[in-house]
Amino acid sequence: MKLTIPLPAHFMKYPGDTKVRWSNWLAQLRNFFTLTDLTLPSSSKLTDQAKNAYLSALLGTEGARILMANPIAASADTATFAQFSADVSTFFRMPRELRSC
Repeated sequence: MKLTIPLPAHFMKYPGDTKVRWSNWLAQLRNFFTLTDLTLPSSSKLTDQAKNAYLSALLGTEGARILMANPIAASADTATFAQFSADVSTFFRMPRELRSC
């Protein structure tokens, strides 16, 4: 039997307030990665770069726009998931009016 794990919902599809707190959404994403890795053979575990790509893609249209306007987006291909998610967390935890975009 193959286990199908649903992706977490997009964090921010549209401009405005999100429906879920950043910390809760990131916890859901981390749980998705854990469950995914548990179902894959050890040679197929998700890499940090794959996890960073998932994080970027699942931000949603507006979340991705905000991320791409920030210099931390460039580190997605080279940073560990722990570092990239911490950098992104610092940004998305800011009150909206303090973000530069």
